[in-house]
Amino acid sequence: MTKTDEQMDEVAAHARIIRIYAWNVGGDIIRYRRSLDEIDAFLGKIENRGFAFLPLAREFVEERD
Repeated sequence: MTKTDEQMDEVAAHARIIRIYAWNVGGDIIRYRRSLDEIDAFLGKIENRGFAFLPLAREFVEERD
């Protein structure tokens, strides 16, 4: 019985570590999506300023795709 308890404690510790890693990955995904939103907003502002910035913005968008 003691061996089973030790194994359960070890599994619980590993589960906690995996949960922390998953939480960190989730945060990274959210930051990545926010940065994409900021880039899209920036490109929208550039495109609204006139044709002088359009070639640069188009090249940037083509590189992302």
